[in-house]
Amino acid sequence: MRLKKTSILFIFIILQIRAGASNSDSAFVTVPTSIRYIHELDFRDGNTNFQRPDTSLYSLDRVNLASDNNYNYLGVRGSAAQSPWFTNMSEIYTRALIRSYDLYTTSSDSVRYYNVNKKFTEIKYNNGTFKDQVISVLHTQNVLKNWNLGFDFSRLSVKDYMPNSDTYKGDFLLFSTLRSNNGKYNLFAHAYWKEIENQMNGGLANDSTFLYGNVDNVAIRSLAWKISDAYQYHRTKRFHLNQYYDFGGSKVDSVGKIIPIPAIRFNYQVTFERSTIAYKDPTTDSTFYSNYFYSPSTYDSSIVDVLTNEFALILPADQLRKSAFFRNWSMSVAAEHQSTKYEQKEKKSWDNLAVSGKIISKYDSSDFNATVFAKYVLSGYDNGNYVGDVQINTKQYVFGSFGGRFTMNQQSPDYYLLSYKSNNFIWENDLTKTKTTAIQLNYSLSKYKFSIIASRQQIENATFINEFATPEQLGNKLTIDQLKIEKNFRFKTIYFLNAISVQKNDNENKIHLSPLFSQHALYYEKSLFGNKLMSSVGFNFTYSSSYFSDAFIPSTALFYYQNETKSGGYLRADLFIRAKIKSAQFFLKLENVADNLGKQSYFLVPHYPQPGMVLRFGIVWRFFDQS
Repeated sequence: MRLKKTSILFIFIILQIRAGASNSDSAFVTVPTSIRYIHELDFRDGNTNFQRPDTSLYSLDRVNLASDNNYNYLGVRGSAAQSPWFTNMSEIYTRALIRSYDLYTTSSDSVRYYNVNKKFTEIKYNNGTFKDQVISVLHTQNVLKNWNLGFDFSRLSVKDYMPNSDTYKGDFLLFSTLRSNNGKYNLFAHAYWKEIENQMNGGLANDSTFLYGNVDNVAIRSLAWKISDAYQYHRTKRFHLNQYYDFGGSKVDSVGKIIPIPAIRFNYQVTFERSTIAYKDPTTDSTFYSNYFYSPSTYDSSIVDVLTNEFALILPADQLRKSAFFRNWSMSVAAEHQSTKYEQKEKKSWDNLAVSGKIISKYDSSDFNATVFAKYVLSGYDNGNYVGDVQINTKQYVFGSFGGRFTMNQQSPDYYLLSYKSNNFIWENDLTKTKTTAIQLNYSLSKYKFSIIASRQQIENATFINEFATPEQLGNKLTIDQLKIEKNFRFKTIYFLNAISVQKNDNENKIHLSPLFSQHALYYEKSLFGNKLMSSVGFNFTYSSSYFSDAFIPSTALFYYQNETKSGGYLRADLFIRAKIKSAQFFLKLENVADNLGKQSYFLVPHYPQPGMVLRFGIVWRFFDQS
């Protein structure tokens, strides 16, 4: 089935290339190409400024989501990942499924909805050592003047790094927008499928040979591993439909186009999402798991279905409104019903009814802007949960811009922390709700490309996974202080980018967080041959301080507290070359080029080796309909 889907996509790619090549070099595009997109949430809030795809070279070689976002992961792209940077999720509904693969899931809020005046196709391909390769295809076009349709497909596969660590990841997103001729009706819809298959080897049986021996990428395969025949599967499918209808007047512009002026916007959206996670281990290995409750052969699975319906009344911001307030501010109230069905060894279902309100300024970085949001669960399983969030930012003065954020929320523990029944782990916990208060202050000076963010979070009844790989709750308040500093330098065609993050918590005996990690980039970038070739060459540097990062248990896909093996303390340097010629971009990168200089081997997750030097190549090619 995978081969069939991939073959269809390659046929489509060839047709697109032929279509682009059918125009002679002497053909000229008389109509400027317009490729823009918007996120649904921006439309809802009245911030209808469309964005354009990034055509810079900066992020071209950032193709490893986990590594590029400073996540700890199992050494293979697409494997389970955990951020060492503490982030409070501020969720008010009970989360039913484990979070270790959230990084690789496209959320509803991050879907891009396009508005184009020509057919647009973008093909991305990159590969590296260990048969590590990714291909993705994005295509979008206006089927009718006000109806856009498109899809975004990607496929990742990694083989032959560590034994029993092959990873496959497939994503398919189908998206569409529809707008009535008078602009009063707008529809956003998407369907999303994601699949991850990850072999599990449990990590090294003995770390010493890797850490203190002369072990290169090839020799890693000859080391001893804890599990021989296990798999983890994670699948998500989601169907989303969101409709808006505006009441208000309209205006006819100088070319006769009708421009609506919305006064009241009615919104209804429905979302269905099914997520599953499964663990398969047909070979008993009593040296790794201490318990086998049901059978010597393991097959555990969890299924979660979530159906959400929401109705909202919105007073959107619009520059054509007569009221000075509503030219810059949007207001909304909403009612939401959520229904959840959870199945593991037993079935469980629950419902929630919540109300919310939001006031937001039409975002403009050159002016004052603010957001006030509140949500409360009126009834149901999570009755009494709430979140309140206030954000304020000043405009950019000569001496800089100031901002702040205050958040408080109460949420229920994730359901899998309360009740879990598998072949290797069974627990029933009575955990209380978590309360969080967070304050954040930020300052930026755009003229000197400098910014700083300081925050403090205090959490009552924080949950964590203890040294026995089972859930536990802190009896005292957890306080986490964080500081992020960014400073970028530029001298003519030389760039030096710097970002440093530090954090500290007062419960190190129960929860470990990375004390410091930093990212730096030093490169030369210039246009050559009469601006026909944009090129960039330089280094990326990443450093994470040494600390006891969480270990990983394959059967539950949970990261858990450990106090025996330190990870990090390793400076990684990547050498890259990036280039852009017209609509084609490509990069060549030598990852971890400092391998064998100083410390040779390192972990991000205990017992899971990170690769040494890796060569990676990638290309991004954009095609436009020239007619």
